[in-house]
Amino acid sequence: PGRYFAWASNAVTPLKPQIYSGTACAAAPCAAVTGTPIDVAAGATVTGVNFSLAPALSGVVAGHVRDAAGAAIPGTLVQLWNNAGSLPLFAVADSTGAFAITAPTGTYYARTMVTYGNAAEFVDEWHGDVCVGCSAGKGTAIDLTAAGVPNVDFVLSRGGSIAGTVTRPRVGL
Repeated sequence: PGRYFAWASNAVTPLKPQIYSGTACAAAPCAAVTGTPIDVAAGATVTGVNFSLAPALSGVVAGHVRDAAGAAIPGTLVQLWNNAGSLPLFAVADSTGAFAITAPTGTYYARTMVTYGNAAEFVDEWHGDVCVGCSAGKGTAIDLTAAGVPNVDFVLSRGGSIAGTVTRPRVGL
């Protein structure tokens, strides 16, 4: 029992998120508490809490993932995050390093995740050459319109490695 608020969205296809009852919101996650409250009594089922999501304008963020010599880094996961730090949409770079992600129009940040593929020797970065572990920022904002953003390219650097041995003292005989 209690008072609840609801919102719905769909990250798979570009649909406008909506607050119950019927109010569209700019982007997921919506501020559900601004919608119509749903009061549920103990043992009761509230019916009619339905959503009809409308198509959202969408565009395509596309680019390539390459190393400093210009060689493709296939298998790299490219993630697209919204301003709220959620809605991670993604694509995997193909054999030419190309990727494309369809998303609702809005502002996004893109990053690589090389540990997903077979390119673990490279260092992940946010679009705009900002390394993942070096900055609290999220790189360069991508303002996606229906026309799309075609040149979201990444040039990844090779990382280094650490080698050594871990030992423990001998205890007893």
